[in-house]
Formats: sequence, structure tokens, C-alpha cells
Amino acid sequence: MVCYATTKGRQIDRIIGIWLSGVELFRCCTTQPRARGIVWTVKKDITRYYSLVMSNQTQILAVYLGNKHDSDQNGVYHVNISIHYYPPEKKTKTNTETTTLHVNSDQDHGYKEWADLIIPISQNIPLDDALWFKIYNSNDVKTKQFAIPPNAYRAVLEVYVSVDEADELWPKNLPNDYISSNNITGQPGNGPFREVVVSLDGNIVGAVWPFTVVFTKAINPYLWDKLVRLDHLISLHMILKSLRFLDHF
Repeated sequence: MVCYATTKGRQIDRIIGIWLSGVELFRCCTTQPRARGIVWTVKKDITRYYSLVMSNQTQILAVYLGNKHDSDQNGVYHVNISIHYYPPEKKTKTNTETTTLHVNSDQDHGYKEWADLIIPISQNIPLDDALWFKIYNSNDVKTKQFAIPPNAYRAVLEVYVSVDEADELWPKNLPNDYISSNNITGQPGNGPFREVVVSLDGNIVGAVWPFTVVFTKAINPYLWDKLVRLDHLISLHMILKSLRFLDHF
């Protein structure tokens, strides 16, 4: 999958999200535009989502870029998304024989095999917003109901966590008690520690600890034009494998 984008004017970093039938395929952050304009391209191998991409059912491709446009931040983003499909084998013909070159999927995309079914765990479509869950404090709980087919023998839950808005520089956030006792204003709270806990039917099945984001501008201001930040809200989906001697889902 290729994400091509261009903009010019004044703007700050914005998050791009791409979903197919509610499953997040891609997440990225925009670059800092210049007055004369800037163009960038990001590529991602989505072979691991083979069963989803090759589904015969009609699917919804959702794209979100939460941009703000006013007299000060006047940059407008133009985004083009392409998905390239490659055949599993390639045949070459000569005058005397036909040679078949088999594609080694393990070496080409880095995954030994893909799941038979991928279940999205995200906000429902249609929605005039991003499909990831936004968690604002330790009491904010997001839920999603889904069913796992009975012939599944392995289920893998993938959790993607990134920070934004008041948590953009969360390692230096102050505890809420400290903020209230010292009458501090304009300072993000909830402390400097972040942990995302995932439960299934009331049982904890995993936890994720976000890593610190280093903005490239803090290292070199000119890097801002090329790459804003490494991570970039919570996205989950369930990857399932079916039993080989049973029908696929």
C-alpha cells in the first residue's frame, strides 16, 4: 500500500489513519509543510492482511486526517492511496520451454502465513471521525462486542497505542493531585505513567506500555520537514487461525 500526500503553506503534525472494514492498515504522521509545498510518500507491506484484502465481500475503505484549517494554519493536505497486488508466481517463456518462478512469501514480506480471519475491534462505521478509541483518563473504558468462530485454534490480539493532544509530551505530565493542590493551570495531568490494559469477558489478557516519543525537531529542526515522529490512539484487531481439518470461516 502506498500513501502519497502533498501540501503547502503553514500546518503542524497531523495523524493519518487508514482502515479496511474497520481493521487499521496504516497509521502515520504528516510532515511539516513549506510555503512552496512539500510531497512525501510512505509504503507499507500489508500482505499479513491477505484474507481481509482478498475478501469477495464489499468493503469500506476509511481514511482519516484530522486537519485544522484557519488563517494561521492554512495548509491543505491532498492524499492519494493505492494498493498494489502481486501474483503468487511468475512465468517466463523461452523458445523451447516455460519456466515458473515461485515467489517465496516468507522472504518477500517477512510473514510465514496470514490469518484466515481478521476481526476489527474499533469504532463502528460509518463515523465522521477516526476509528481508533480515544482514552482520556484511567476511568475511561472502551468496549467492543465480537464473536470468535468455534473452529479457531489460535487467536492473536494486536494492540496499537500512540499518544496525542494533551498526552503528546506525557512523560512530563504532572499528577492531578499535585496540579490541584498547587493551583496550576494550563498543564496536562494524569501523571507521567501510561498503561493500557485489555480485558476479554472480564479477564485481563494483556497490557501495553507506550514508549516515549521523540520529535525530530528536537534533534534537528530541519528533520521536521522529513519525519515528524515515530509512533502515531489505540487500535485493536483480532487475527484468527482456523483448524486445518475444518472449513474456513
